[in-house]
Amino acid sequence: MASKQASERPKKPRANHAVGRQRIRRKKAITMDTGRIHLGVKEDDFLAAVIELATLCHWLVYHTYDSRRSQAGFPDLVLVKPDKLIFAELKTAKGTVRPAQKEWLDTLAAVSIDQSQIEIYLWRPDDWDGIVKILAG
Repeated sequence: MASKQASERPKKPRANHAVGRQRIRRKKAITMDTGRIHLGVKEDDFLAAVIELATLCHWLVYHTYDSRRSQAGFPDLVLVKPDKLIFAELKTAKGTVRPAQKEWLDTLAAVSIDQSQIEIYLWRPDDWDGIVKILAG
């Protein structure tokens, strides 16, 4: 009888995938459709928003999700289109660039090939408008 009562309880309606995604997006500190950004955004949320934007703008995106076995300091993102290659390190508004990260960014920026096709960035949340212009342009 106890099991019968349990099965008669009304079940919570399940949210469909789209509704669930919208709810998650509202919790993010970056809103893709309005371009609003909060300066206190967490680096993971900032990274997710940049990846989402790049994907929507048809960039191939590479991010090492578990960097413990990777070379120290390698940039967070590698973004590729047929005519452009971007290396980007992402930091929060107050995030510190470690010496290994600075070395990678400086060395990549010093590569002597057609610089119009390779771009190196250190992006922070307050750079959002510029990131949108770069990735959408």
